[in-house]
Amino acid sequence: MWGLSSVVLYYINQKGTKTGEFMEISTTGSVTKVVANYNG
Repeated sequence: MWGLSSVVLYYINQKGTKTGEFMEISTTGSVTKVVANYNG
């Protein structure tokens, strides 16, 4: 999912559990912050 200055990735990881990662993106296109949440 895309926002104005962020992206959220929601997927099943290598262990088979759900993962959500929020990434904040600067105006130059680099990632400035990452918050990861894992289920399980």
